[in-house]
Amino acid sequence: RLGNDDIRPEVTTEVEFGGEFKFFDSRLSLDVTYYEKETEDQVIPVDQSPTTGFTERVINAGTISNKGWEIVGGLAPIRTNDFNWNIDVNFTTFENTVEELAPNVENILLSGFNSTSSRVIAGESFGAIFGSKYQRDDNGNILIGDDGWALVDSEDGIIGDPIPDWTMGIRNTFTYKDFSVTALLDIRQGGDIWCGTCGIIDYF
Repeated sequence: RLGNDDIRPEVTTEVEFGGEFKFFDSRLSLDVTYYEKETEDQVIPVDQSPTTGFTERVINAGTISNKGWEIVGGLAPIRTNDFNWNIDVNFTTFENTVEELAPNVENILLSGFNSTSSRVIAGESFGAIFGSKYQRDDNGNILIGDDGWALVDSEDGIIGDPIPDWTMGIRNTFTYKDFSVTALLDIRQGGDIWCGTCGIIDYF
């Protein structure tokens, strides 16, 4: 990997609004936050011709924006001298977009293979899943050839977005005197995942 004496520090600008509310002697609480954040001059290694003696070079590759909601709620259904039951809920939804890349940089490979990979592409989510895809009609249906096999598009493109629609954590904590038990439910709704091993197994 080739270094770069002209690297500039990443600069992040963020605007955040929020409010914290407590009711019924703090037995019910709500913390709501909305934020918009932009990071400029993101430092990322990009591919370069191996004939230079290096396969990558580090540059200020682009601008990435994030915006979303964070909501944290708390409820204490039972509160006595010896026993307490607390419920905490954390809900998050956000958008992540690559606003622009450095001049002459079309996309940046983060990980993966020639067929399918995670990339940085302007206008898409950071880490968008990129690879070969099927031909489809105007309604999104996969086209099937005369031989019964799905038709592959001649050009690669975006086939998935790893960013979830929302995430949520629900924690229940039961406390009896000095003894405490906690159970956590972690939820992730949406967001695409590509499994290379699954693809190889399906193929063979």
